[in-house]
Amino acid sequence: MKVSSFLLIASIVCFWNHAAKAQNSDIAYLSVLSPNRLIKVYHKDSSYFRAASSWGALIQGPNLVASATIPQTDAFLCNSDNSDFNGKIVLINRGTCEFSTKALHAQNLGAIAVIIVNFENALLTMGAGAVGNQVHIPVLFVTKDVGTPLIEAVKNQESVVLSIGNSPEGFSFLNGRLIHDENANCKSDIIESGLSYWSINIEDKTGYQYRIKSNEKGYYFSFLNPENSPYKLNLISPNNSWFDCEGEKIISTGKGDTSTVDFLAKGIKDCVELHTEISSSRLIRCFPTSFTVQVCNLGTLPAENAFVDVKLAKFFDPIENTNINFSLLNPDLYRFNLNTIKSNQCIEIKFIAKVSCDSAQLGQTLCYSAHAYPDTSCKELSALWSGANLIIKDTCTYRDVVFDIHNNGTGDMTKRSTYLVFKDDQLYRSAQFQLAKGKTETIIVPADGSTWHVQANQEAYNPKNSIVYKTNEACSGNGTFNSGFALNFPIGEDGFASDEDCREVRGAYDPNEKEAIPRGNGPDHLINLNTEIEYTIHFQNTGNDTAYNIIVEDELPAALDVKSIHSLNSSHPFQLEIFPKAKLVFKFNKIALVDSFANEPKSHGFVSFKIKQNPNNAIGTQIENKADIFFDFNPPISTNYTFHEVGITRELVSTELLDLPDVIELFPNPGSPESEFQLQSNEYDKAKWKLIDLNGTTLASGRVLVDRISFPVSINLNGVYILELELRTHKSLIKKLIIN
Repeated sequence: MKVSSFLLIASIVCFWNHAAKAQNSDIAYLSVLSPNRLIKVYHKDSSYFRAASSWGALIQGPNLVASATIPQTDAFLCNSDNSDFNGKIVLINRGTCEFSTKALHAQNLGAIAVIIVNFENALLTMGAGAVGNQVHIPVLFVTKDVGTPLIEAVKNQESVVLSIGNSPEGFSFLNGRLIHDENANCKSDIIESGLSYWSINIEDKTGYQYRIKSNEKGYYFSFLNPENSPYKLNLISPNNSWFDCEGEKIISTGKGDTSTVDFLAKGIKDCVELHTEISSSRLIRCFPTSFTVQVCNLGTLPAENAFVDVKLAKFFDPIENTNINFSLLNPDLYRFNLNTIKSNQCIEIKFIAKVSCDSAQLGQTLCYSAHAYPDTSCKELSALWSGANLIIKDTCTYRDVVFDIHNNGTGDMTKRSTYLVFKDDQLYRSAQFQLAKGKTETIIVPADGSTWHVQANQEAYNPKNSIVYKTNEACSGNGTFNSGFALNFPIGEDGFASDEDCREVRGAYDPNEKEAIPRGNGPDHLINLNTEIEYTIHFQNTGNDTAYNIIVEDELPAALDVKSIHSLNSSHPFQLEIFPKAKLVFKFNKIALVDSFANEPKSHGFVSFKIKQNPNNAIGTQIENKADIFFDFNPPISTNYTFHEVGITRELVSTELLDLPDVIELFPNPGSPESEFQLQSNEYDKAKWKLIDLNGTTLASGRVLVDRISFPVSINLNGVYILELELRTHKSLIKKLIIN
């Protein structure tokens, strides 16, 4: 699959609701093309600029691209001076005289466009005044934070080049609306609502594919590279309860063109499906933490009498400053009644909870979860799924830590599965189990202050998840415990209606920081091939004044699949733009984040997202990532790097596990339905063995015969595997095998 040059802007939480009304003649974009330090694209509805509505000129055809200049003698240009504006875009300060007077003077001196710069960060509608009907060039009005840096650059004799038009220079504009066909006639009716946060798959002529999302009202927009036209557009529904009325659409586009493409989808199955995400800012002892819970109904029917239960660790003080009322079910469990959540509607719950000064310890990991009800799904269950569903619960008795793997599903497990037990970040035990409906497998480990982690594989075709996890930290009879290991592992979650998140209690911290969960095991931060990563970017205004606009840029490494971004959550509303080379740009427009001296708790913000690995990643792939944070027009602040290595966490063994000496050879046995491993020694005769893949699935098992391990040739081995031997002493030996 080839990667082509493109520019994609997907509005996730957007202030722009009229994308479908754009026309070729609109002035939709102001692009700064130089100097490099000021390069940026502004959209007309992002509260940065506004065109004259009843006078001046709109732009027909391609964008206007020209050098910018300023008046020589009168910055307000209320009187004509001797400036030469021929073929240029003129930057003029607001004040002293009418807008149209300034524009007419610039036009008479040869200007092809005028930009009037406000003396504050606000927009207004420019009146035509006495001579507005004589102005025949485009006139724009911009906020102070946009225009002042441009004027200063011109004064410093820098080359300032601007583009004004309906798309960023060199690209075409794609927009449209995803419509909920509520009367199911596959026709667009004016009263029908939009489909919020649905995806459009875009494929160019080279075969490169990417996805964008609609905003809360169903509008979407993107920029296309005309050199890679034509494009195929397909609507991606969140589940199989929806029908795309029109199917794939193909468009051809040229530079500066605008294509408006709407999609209609109707419900074909009556169902409710709530998806839940919970996230937070940092956890700091004695300081309040900001929480955001988002609940979205992806079903075709309204979710009536909906509510969400939020459970916090006992080390939080009671919650406060909520935007939705709650009832207290027990000291750590809160219920938020959401009434009715319409189809395709999302509701956000925001609240604050302080980390306890008395009970929480530095380095301790605190978890919190949210579960939305009704807990139903629109997904069609696979006929191949047995109905078995595993959950893991943990209990601390201060003598033991007890993990119960329970089958709460509707059917029995049809095959044996594998569970893994980690002590801190070392593999402690693994075993197979098989549970009938309603039965439990109990694992007991000592309460010695270690961080214990248990994970188990679900039955194939489980609709929620493939692996379940549970971590227990700080269970100790004497109050001491090991910290710093809990976040090395994935965090358990139910799959759609519920979500769980965890953070470490911090002391000193970097105000602008990037976190990754799971962090990975060992010094190399090892994660498995199929493990997705949740990134959270924290930022804080530590300056001496309010930050009005904040931009977070994150260029993803090739090892991450940019198409798989999901579960976005944040402290404040934002827009997400995705640029070439998988560069994410989160724009917090008009965030007005106060400085830490004025109000420390309100000076913080964050944005989080989950992303999958590239399916082509190999063992040893390095995944490094950082972010750059821009506060208004200040230079960027870079966060720390997070890093992972794709590897085998099972290889991290404790002292209870011994290293298996090298396997000499793998070879087929001619004329036999079996292949064999040959060991270096016959001392393992009669030992139990099993061959396990990276997902923890046991592919084959048996007993060693002298120095040979035989397995069916039908098992096509190619990749990385674990060979585990269990001796009569109950010691285990493991070996990583790379087989080509």
